[in-house]
Amino acid sequence: MYRPHAAIILSPHNLLRELIADWLGIRFGSRIVAATALLDDCLMPQLGADLLIWDARDYGSASIEAAQARFAAEVPSMRIVIIRDPESTLAGALASAGIATPATVPIEQLTPLETEVLLAVASGYRNAEIARHMRRSSKTVEKHRANLQRKLGLRTVAQLTAYALRVGVLDIDTILHRR
Repeated sequence: MYRPHAAIILSPHNLLRELIADWLGIRFGSRIVAATALLDDCLMPQLGADLLIWDARDYGSASIEAAQARFAAEVPSMRIVIIRDPESTLAGALASAGIATPATVPIEQLTPLETEVLLAVASGYRNAEIARHMRRSSKTVEKHRANLQRKLGLRTVAQLTAYALRVGVLDIDTILHRR
């Protein structure tokens, strides 16, 4: 069974730390306990982290190996995902490290109306616009949207949009065309 991680993000790039934190929270429900540029900040067992995402593209192999040995000695229960290659993706790095991912509700388990509401919400339409287009009441659209969020375990429009992109119901061009 999937259990969300308590994660530390280590990167010298502030924006990258923020993006990884947001992505881990949305995609995996992870709790970020620290986001830092300093290796020593990651070696605090009291943070309760069980996962370290390390952007190690600016480090040499020798320093990575030395840091891994230090982590193994000081925080043995922490799993470490190292991103070394500029071309690698975080999702690929997590998968290759054997990090469990949450089960995604298949699109087939949504009703046709829920799927239509999902696509419209993810495309940037408001409930009133969706209701007019579907020839339904705003209350009906709100109910389908609430059902969607409950079924998928999502809370925001951004999370619904990410889900729609992930399962292939929506493509990025549709979103850009709407704006």
